[in-house]
Amino acid sequence: MQETFTMSHNELNTLKTIEKIIHKRITIKQGSRELDITPRHLMRLKRAYLSQGAIALISKNRGKKNHRHSTEVKEKALSLIREYYSDYGPTLASEKLGENHDIFISKETLRQWMDSEGIRAAFPIKMTKLYQPRHRRACVGELVQMDGSPHDWFEGRAGKCTLLVLIDDATSQLLGLRFVRAETTFDYFDAVKAYLKTYGKPTSFYVDKHNVFNVNHKEAKSGDGYTQFGRALDKLGIELINANSPQAKGRVERANRTLQDRLVKELRYHNISSMEAANEFVISYIPKFNKRFAKKPKSSENAHIVLSEKEIDGIDRLFTIQIPRTISKQLTISYHKNIFNIINQKCPRKLVGKKIMVSEASNGDFTLYDDEHILEYTIIKKYDFQERTMGVREIHAFLNQKKTNMALLLPKNEVTFGAVSP
Repeated sequence: MQETFTMSHNELNTLKTIEKIIHKRITIKQGSRELDITPRHLMRLKRAYLSQGAIALISKNRGKKNHRHSTEVKEKALSLIREYYSDYGPTLASEKLGENHDIFISKETLRQWMDSEGIRAAFPIKMTKLYQPRHRRACVGELVQMDGSPHDWFEGRAGKCTLLVLIDDATSQLLGLRFVRAETTFDYFDAVKAYLKTYGKPTSFYVDKHNVFNVNHKEAKSGDGYTQFGRALDKLGIELINANSPQAKGRVERANRTLQDRLVKELRYHNISSMEAANEFVISYIPKFNKRFAKKPKSSENAHIVLSEKEIDGIDRLFTIQIPRTISKQLTISYHKNIFNIINQKCPRKLVGKKIMVSEASNGDFTLYDDEHILEYTIIKKYDFQERTMGVREIHAFLNQKKTNMALLLPKNEVTFGAVSP
């Protein structure tokens, strides 16, 4: 009995072309252009046809099952996504299914499943302005981008806060994360101080034009043109570069968007609802993030410079608010509505009219420096900012009420004081 088999339309076209080549009606090159395949592959098909016949042109994979996932695996994966990862993207969902549930599915397969089930919401395409790319620096530590990312990091489980992000330009490697209430000078002081103690001094920091980094008053009549943060970095010999647009520091901006997606979900998954717990969690999260997203630098050199012993000893003083003040004839200075009285000095007259430095730490402690010498002091007058003082009209109203109360207590024939007029 003669065996029968079926051929597809493409396979029949290949058979016809090979027949024309055998009968020398066309060349191999002409046949390859007709079938849109290479001449070498067409020669292989011709040899197979001559040795085995037309059956050699039929695909060997016809009728075989492909390596697709079973229905049970698909339903289990989609069930877990609906329960735990409904707002995750396909890439992150694929990672979490493998990491937490030992279900390994490619992100593209998962994308198709989530789209077909209506789980994944498509992101709107925005028309953005085009910018020329800025090439990465060659070495680690040559340029560190730093930015604050305000966001609802705890999704309503705690108040909104800001994440300070430090990222290396050469590798996109996270070098520091710190949750803070807001972008203040003291918060950046603490973040950079921890960075310097861990990695050493980078060549430069790349930041925006926030008033922590940049003097934004064009007509400022006093000062040296540095902010407190800029002054500290200048003392260490670290360059501070201000970006003119968010796109200019695109690497840290992209890291912010990735963290606002992935880190938020990690905090939710681990039931973290406070800045203190989040700051402990990011210590173990940073290596995982870098393993996933960090790039290899062009150069193996490290541009960080190790802090000297002198710099290590003076780093706590360096990262404080430092304001110069002139000592009065009463041996006092005024700072933030506090009056400091300098005491226990051997030659107090020499201090009159002298400029000293007031150093304010993040914990609210004050230190007075005469060059390298610390001056002892007492605070003889301190204003409470929360205390509300009474105005003139309120004083008159208070006194009039007192007079009225006294008049009600006195007998009618007694003489009473007149009311105080405002």
